[in-house]
Amino acid sequence: MEECRNEPGPSSSRAETSLGNVIQIFEEIDEDIFITEEIEVPTSPATSRQGWFDKIKKAGSAITESIKPSSSKEGIKTRLWSSWNNFKYSGKWMSDRTREYEADSEIVLLGSMYFIEEDDENIGFDEFVLHYYSRIWITYRTHMKAICGTTYTTDCGWGCMIRTTQMMVAQSILVGMLGRDWRSPKLKQRMGLLSKTSEEDDQSDEILLQITKLFEDCPSSPLGFHRLMCLAFENIGQQAIGRWYTPSESVSLMRKAISTSTSPLISDIGILLCVDGLLSLSDVEIVSKTWTKKILIIITVRLGTSEPNKIYMKHIQQLLKTPSCVGIVGGKPKHSLYFLGYYKEQLIYLDPHVARDYIPLPDTLTNEKQNSPIFQFHCKYLSMTPYVDIDPSCAIGFFIQSHQEFTDMVETLEASGVIDLDVKKTESSVKQDPLFAVLLSDNPKYRFYEPASSSDNLGEDEDYVNL
Repeated sequence: MEECRNEPGPSSSRAETSLGNVIQIFEEIDEDIFITEEIEVPTSPATSRQGWFDKIKKAGSAITESIKPSSSKEGIKTRLWSSWNNFKYSGKWMSDRTREYEADSEIVLLGSMYFIEEDDENIGFDEFVLHYYSRIWITYRTHMKAICGTTYTTDCGWGCMIRTTQMMVAQSILVGMLGRDWRSPKLKQRMGLLSKTSEEDDQSDEILLQITKLFEDCPSSPLGFHRLMCLAFENIGQQAIGRWYTPSESVSLMRKAISTSTSPLISDIGILLCVDGLLSLSDVEIVSKTWTKKILIIITVRLGTSEPNKIYMKHIQQLLKTPSCVGIVGGKPKHSLYFLGYYKEQLIYLDPHVARDYIPLPDTLTNEKQNSPIFQFHCKYLSMTPYVDIDPSCAIGFFIQSHQEFTDMVETLEASGVIDLDVKKTESSVKQDPLFAVLLSDNPKYRFYEPASSSDNLGEDEDYVNL
């Protein structure tokens, strides 16, 4: 199965001192929890080749050293496979685009806009970093308990779509419990933006921990990898483990996990999946139980055939500016990324393709040290990729908490030409190149909603509508 990793891009000429305080904060954090070694960008092709050669040679030595004599061939195989995953999905291969952000430029992240002032560049940039870091980052795990009674103890190489779906759902739960403006008090304090944490700040950190534990990689977690795989196992048996999942399959598993969970943290959330480019108000009201529940709407679309059409770039940017948008799941074929925002023509994302050993999360943050495993769920690297390089297939998420929020979202997207309202309009009044359509009237001809009991089965259904 092909997996890709971004290679380091060229460093910009932006003065390093403008970001020095932000970078220093991250580099102070424990190396076992955060990736602290930056990839040095060489100044010449020869230096570049030597640098990569040294990295590979060092990694090869580490793999060889880790494989000790064993009485079990299976034990050797397991350790070799684990060492390979740790090498291939090491965080050291991640590219850091931090120094590519320039002054007098706008950055957008999950509905918030940040402007880097030329006179005092760190003001806007620090707020952006704080927002990015505060998101929940879920990646590959190794050394988990065996998944559904199989020999699998890792999802490396095949679980990225599940991971990005988890991140989108985690962001929705976080917004529902802490609000869209919540930022990590601990990082605020470290960045000098907060002198002392309050009791309310400490409580919000505890809530963040409880949200994160929903996705912990152990059998008891209601939205963890084991739970999702066991639901798939019940449906399609042994082939559920070790295969790549489509967006609609991942969302269907998550929807079933939420609907069958007894956790009070997610009892008021429903998920609506739209796979034909049509969102109906009546379907939203069904899933939200007439707005007594919050709803995560996920719409799968295709931005082109083999590559994304540039005419949709402005639509994607408008979506990421919309407050109710909780990001986009996409990336490359069988290489899913979680897109949160944009900078110029680059999309900002969180990458699940980093392997971490499973470490149990604490029940509370009381007396927790700085190197608590909770910090594995927050990313320091500000990864970006050009819009033109992503796969045209993607899934867009909206977290809606009320009828008014839904109305505001529809009005904003309709005014900017991102969506078309009511497919019954005459052909001449249809928006040019909309991403999807919204049906506000209840016309059975345009109904597409299916009850969860009949649509949670895994299969080869078409995930996307071609635009």
